[in-house]
Amino acid sequence: MINRFATRGARLVAAMLLAGGIGGARQLVAQQDTTGQVRTVTLDQAINLALQTQPAIIQAEGNLDVAHAGQRQALGNYLPTVSFNSGMSQNSPDRWNPQTQQYITGQKSVSYSTGLSASLTIFDGLSRLAQSKAANATAASADAATVGGRALLKSCGRERWVR
Repeated sequence: MINRFATRGARLVAAMLLAGGIGGARQLVAQQDTTGQVRTVTLDQAINLALQTQPAIIQAEGNLDVAHAGQRQALGNYLPTVSFNSGMSQNSPDRWNPQTQQYITGQKSVSYSTGLSASLTIFDGLSRLAQSKAANATAASADAATVGGRALLKSCGRERWVR
């Protein structure tokens, strides 16, 4: 009995996703196992498959990742900048004396240098604060879009299951 309803529900969710213009359902309709049998899934499995393959949900999750990266970048604006450099120079005083037709060698000199510098912006006209607020707002918006898209997909699937 459950298997019959599970098949009916999976077909309804797949049909709803396909007919409703929500992409990714084609895999649900067309999937067959190695024996040629149509794959039976429960409502929760069908919704999870739709969430994994729905382009709008995948794009919303990608936008959320980008927004979180923007937050980390805005936080990094408060950190100091540190630079390190090093160098090495070797001077060879060897030379050719054309008058005596001899090669004259001298004392080789080697010098090394290193440097370290750090800087911290004390005041920047509050632009770092504005960037942080903008990044947080973008992340909140992307999070809301992701949650809303997932909820819409789940509610559409459950609504079609009940019908």
